[in-house]
Amino acid sequence: MSRSKDKHKAKLKQIYGVNFPDSLFWFHEFIVEQRNCQEPIDLNDLDLYPSGVLNLLLNFDDLDRVEFSGNPLLHYRYYRDIPEFFTCLYGDCDGQHWGILLDEPIDGFRGVAMYWSNDGAEMTIYGSLFDAVIIECEESIESYTEYLVDEETEADISYYRDKIELYQKTKDRLEKFLETNKLDRDEGRSIGLETSTGLDIVLSDSFNPDRTEAIEMLKAARELWYWSGEARSTEAFNLMKRAYGLLGRHELIRILDAHFCDRSRPSVDSIQY
Repeated sequence: MSRSKDKHKAKLKQIYGVNFPDSLFWFHEFIVEQRNCQEPIDLNDLDLYPSGVLNLLLNFDDLDRVEFSGNPLLHYRYYRDIPEFFTCLYGDCDGQHWGILLDEPIDGFRGVAMYWSNDGAEMTIYGSLFDAVIIECEESIESYTEYLVDEETEADISYYRDKIELYQKTKDRLEKFLETNKLDRDEGRSIGLETSTGLDIVLSDSFNPDRTEAIEMLKAARELWYWSGEARSTEAFNLMKRAYGLLGRHELIRILDAHFCDRSRPSVDSIQY
């Protein structure tokens, strides 16, 4: 991994107040490697656009130069994002975005969630950023292969074949990168208490059974926050803050406070260019 990783990790901790996982820096290294190789691949060509904390790593060699228009915690934090969600990628429509997950701060980041902020669907969960992009490649290959069956014009046939080739090449390189660097595709995020958001509430290994009521409280709060919009935003905030306090997840309280105070800002991009 790049020698600048420790420096970047320390600076991101200073900016966000949390320790980001090694997997984020490995994924950053993969992107840089692919952009600079003899036959480059850019995730933008796959309608996957680095954002949030990943955008900082890619666009700033010196993170001390980054200036934010507001609280850095809000950079690429969407209206419905729960405090555990840190955006790293976004898609081409309906506010689709992927974020790494900090369910239990003492255990660190595990896994990735994706959802469309402008859609009513629940979240989809992945084992890691690598896993999310590999699956996106597989699903895109399947879709473009189906388009080919009904297509008649040579121009469109050529376009779909080029897309299939690009997604297959990206998938192959992702899998080779994981194998070469002996990295796990699945970060081992545990199955927890099911919620209607699609994202389980994960319990730490040291979970106190006496805090079961707090977990139920967090379940109700998360569902209100994700589904109910402005009408019950304050209720969701108060309930979630109380639950985090009982569970000792104080890092998430800090993020929740920042987000709630400016939840309806017009842009999620907080960098001053």
